[in-house]
Amino acid sequence: MSEDTKKDLSKKHDNFYWLGQINKASIIINTDEGLLDKKYSADFAKALQTVIHNGNLFTGLCDRI
Repeated sequence: MSEDTKKDLSKKHDNFYWLGQINKASIIINTDEGLLDKKYSADFAKALQTVIHNGNLFTGLCDRI
């Protein structure tokens, strides 16, 4: 990936966005690998969605502190 592409991506998404993406992928892969019980994975995904939603309400707040 070129440096320009990396700069463009970092302008579009903050660290919170990328942590959310990592957490989503973790739920999926850990469920597929049997590390998380499938009966709970939907609950984990809903909880993560709530965290992401609430975190997006404060986007940029830390930049102003």
